[in-house]
Amino acid sequence: MLGVADEFEAAARQWRHDGWALVEGLVPEADIDAVRDDLAHLYGTDTFDDYNRAGFFGDGAPEGKQFRGSQFNGMRGFPFGGSGALNDLLVHPRMRGFADAAMQSDDLRIYQAAVWGKWAGAVNYEQPLHQDSNHSLLPPRMEPGFWHLEGFLYLSDVDEDCAPPRLVPRSSVSDDTDYERLYDHEVVATGKRGSFLAYRSDVWHRGTDFGRHDASRFVMVISFKPGGAEWFGYDAFPRFGSDARFSKFVAGKGPDELALFGIPRPGHPYWNAATIDAMAKKHLGLDMSPWSDALR
Repeated sequence: MLGVADEFEAAARQWRHDGWALVEGLVPEADIDAVRDDLAHLYGTDTFDDYNRAGFFGDGAPEGKQFRGSQFNGMRGFPFGGSGALNDLLVHPRMRGFADAAMQSDDLRIYQAAVWGKWAGAVNYEQPLHQDSNHSLLPPRMEPGFWHLEGFLYLSDVDEDCAPPRLVPRSSVSDDTDYERLYDHEVVATGKRGSFLAYRSDVWHRGTDFGRHDASRFVMVISFKPGGAEWFGYDAFPRFGSDARFSKFVAGKGPDELALFGIPRPGHPYWNAATIDAMAKKHLGLDMSPWSDALR
């Protein structure tokens, strides 16, 4: 991953200093285009299924900057059906490389994984500026080992009219800046498909509405935390232990990729001959030789 880390070090530094960075072309457009069929399958077969319990917000007035439950109706949670190409984007080597570089660690976990579709006219997507306090039981401490990274991987081109996120760079304001004045410092995060918007929970940000009636927008929602940082959380992946889609995702993956979802690496005390054999039977197609080799 060293080459990837070097290539995106400037963006990683911006994330650490300003709290956000738009990494243009992080994932090649060809890899994004390869998931189109999976996206069509996702929105043709799956449902909102109470993801994030968004109905808690209510829909409120149709105008103005508000949180509305319907803003989240396009959320679909991992694991995704189809060919598996959409799932594989979560562990794309360039995605992992940037996260490692930004968070200055190679022991990370994915704690949120979803796809979020938005369509012009479905609802007013305009939100107030806010910070994400619903990802952690603790107040933010933005230092190596204690911070976390939230992000949107753009699965479609996001221009000014496609409901781009807006953020306030930390270098533009202080903790004493009046809330209403924060809006004066917003930047618009437009980007081509394959770009990755990385931000932190101590950064003011918001969703916006569409500027034209025929537009739509799709992003993959990915959040990373340090291994062992149990105070961060959003999605509970262990509930997919018997899910055929997760077994399909696991097949062909290596220890570093699976560690992102909390599966112990080779050499961990959990692994012995019996658990390795049981894992191979549980997830057919998973090569357990790295774990077996570590026992020797």
